[in-house]
Amino acid sequence: ILLPHNLKLIKRMVATGITTKMDVIGSGGVLAGGNALSYFDVGCAGVECTSGPAWSDVKFFQHLLEGSDKLQEYLARRCT
Repeated sequence: ILLPHNLKLIKRMVATGITTKMDVIGSGGVLAGGNALSYFDVGCAGVECTSGPAWSDVKFFQHLLEGSDKLQEYLARRCT
């Protein structure tokens, strides 16, 4: 429920230029790699996951990464 609303808000923040003065961490609705990538796509510096690990199994983050080739590619480019 939060993901579309948060993405819209972050896009507004980017448009106003506020993100040039602070990093934004995306949060809410991250249950798959594509959800995390959506936050990076709108300009977030990072992504926070709280509910996903609580609702999933102990391998939540492993599944998050393994389930999204695009997220893996993005993170590989960002870390080099």
